[in-house]
This record gives sequence, C-alpha cells and structure tokens, in this order.
Amino acid sequence: MRTRYIQRGAEVSEFSQIPIWRRANKKDLIQIGFGLFVVLFVLSSYITAVLHLLPYDPLEINLKEMMQPPDYKHILGTDFMGRDILSRIIVGSQAYFMPGLLAIIIAIFFGTMAGLVSGYNGGRTDSIISYILDLIDSIPKMVIILLAIAFFRPGIYFIMLIVGITNIPTVASLIKSKVIFLKKRNFIEAAKALGLKTVVAAGKDYFFRGDFFLSTAPAAAILISILGFYLLGDGLNNLLEWRRKR
Repeated sequence: MRTRYIQRGAEVSEFSQIPIWRRANKKDLIQIGFGLFVVLFVLSSYITAVLHLLPYDPLEINLKEMMQPPDYKHILGTDFMGRDILSRIIVGSQAYFMPGLLAIIIAIFFGTMAGLVSGYNGGRTDSIISYILDLIDSIPKMVIILLAIAFFRPGIYFIMLIVGITNIPTVASLIKSKVIFLKKRNFIEAAKALGLKTVVAAGKDYFFRGDFFLSTAPAAAILISILGFYLLGDGLNNLLEWRRKR
C-alpha cells in the first residue's frame, strides 16, 4: 500500500515538472478550441470596437430587403425585418464575450495582486488584506448584484464589474496559498541574495513558474462558440490530468 502511494506521488511529481507549453504542443483539441475562441473574440471585439467595420446597423429595419438569401450585399442574408444577419451576429458575440471577459480580468488581476502581496509580505499587510477580502466574501454575491440593480439600475458592464470584484477573494486565496508555499523555497532566497527587489522576485518566480440562412448563420455562431469552449475545456482536462499519462 505504502509503495503504491509512493509510486503515485513520484508519477505526479514527474508529470508536474513537465512545462505546460510542452504538454500542449501535441494537444490538437486545445489548439482548435483556443483558435475558435480567438476567432470569435477578434470578430466580436476588434472589428466592432477598434475598426468600426460593421457591414450594416444591426438594428436598422429595411422592409424592402426582408428574407434575402446570402449575396454580395448581405453575406449571410437578412432576417424577417430586413436586418443584416452578419452584423447582428457580430454585435451579439460582442455582448456575449465582453461583459464576462471584464469580470474575469478584474477577478484574476486584482485577486492575483492581493494574494501575491498578502502571501509574500505577511504580518500586518496580510491581516489588512485578509480582512478586506473576508468582508467582501461574507456578503452573498447575488445580494450585492440585486441591490446594485435596485438602487442604481446599472448596465451589463457595471454588473460584471461587481461580479469581478466579488470573485477577487476566491482568486486571492488560491494565489496566497501558493505564494506561502513557494516563498520559503531556495529560488526565492537566491533571488533575494542576487539583490532583486521584493516585487521583482515575487513576480518573476511566481508567475513564470425554411429559409435556411435565417437560422443557419446564428446557429453556426452559437455552435462555434460552444464547440470552442468544449474543445478547450476537454483539451485542458487531458493536458493537466496526470493519470492519463500513466
């Protein structure tokens, strides 16, 4: 029994020492899924927000061009009110990705910074940051969102801002536990001995370690987004699951 656990621990240790990017080189699922995600993200955010290259106004009603099949003017055709389907897909993708992306960026960035500073410095700094994070985490997320909607009637981006803030404690706790484990390792002491500043040492060592066109085009956009996330998730599961390497 003991030998089996020792052997399993050795396998986990050996697998964890392989850099993730080397494991990912042969993972076609990750590459395909991430590629589909990038295509949708570029389509939804860069084209509309930066280049302003929407083919048509997605809300413009043109009764003269109702139910038009795909042609050179409307690549994916028009709907029952004459609205360009391609423009509506692009704007819909933007509304789908951007709010959630904002919440994720806020939670990861500020959670990582809070966990890094708290775990590395400890002492009073850790106590203050932990108190603030516990205070945020003690209030149910849904209650905060409902109160914000009731009093401020905010838009979707403001709600996602609140969602991101309420998820900071979760990310910070994960980062803090990892930093506390790593800060006593020899490479941190070596970085300090080389004269690296605290922030540099922490950051460097922690981070781098009918009319078919009416339904076909929107359905294809939804299918691509779901397929991209599915392949990306399945590929990451295969990538990080050490038992599959046995």
